[in-house]
Amino acid sequence: NTMLINPTLGSFFFLGSLFVDLTLDVDAPFDADRCGSCTRCLDACPTQAFVEARVLDANACISYLTIEYRGEIPERFRAPVNSMIYGCDICQEVCPWNVSFSTELREPTFAARKGLDSRDARALARSFLMMSPDDYAAAFRGSAMKRAKRWMLQRNACVVLGNVGTSEDLPVLTAMLAHEDAIVRDHASWAAARLETNRAP
Repeated sequence: NTMLINPTLGSFFFLGSLFVDLTLDVDAPFDADRCGSCTRCLDACPTQAFVEARVLDANACISYLTIEYRGEIPERFRAPVNSMIYGCDICQEVCPWNVSFSTELREPTFAARKGLDSRDARALARSFLMMSPDDYAAAFRGSAMKRAKRWMLQRNACVVLGNVGTSEDLPVLTAMLAHEDAIVRDHASWAAARLETNRAP
């Protein structure tokens, strides 16, 4: 998954820095090949973002497309995004190192925010589409999720509804056709067209 693999933790951890005035012993680097012949991450990636083993094309990565990318999500990637509104960890979730060392969440700071932890992707997408600027500011105050601006979350939400929505979601998508951002309008149109096609006899 192109992440640093700690042999006792897997790859689900944060890297940080401490600035101290102490002389510290340096740990040996993780230079061993811990992947061997395993290709689970490559095989599981919805967009086939891995060019080859240990090489990720970030432009095809769902995490990049839904969090960092400021443009239109290419149509060839919209269906593979499936129900993922913000980010993707599939390559880490299938990694045997993470399967082996998975533990229960112990740091409350990393827990999902109230309102994001219990709704399914379809309900979450609808709530994002109906979110006003003030709602967005309040919901994500102090959160890293603000890396994705409101219009980006709404763009992503349109894609998700296009993948997992039903005809009941057409009114909210139709409302997005009047969105102030042309990219959101484009994605809403794409999603509505998919839902219309799916319900056609």
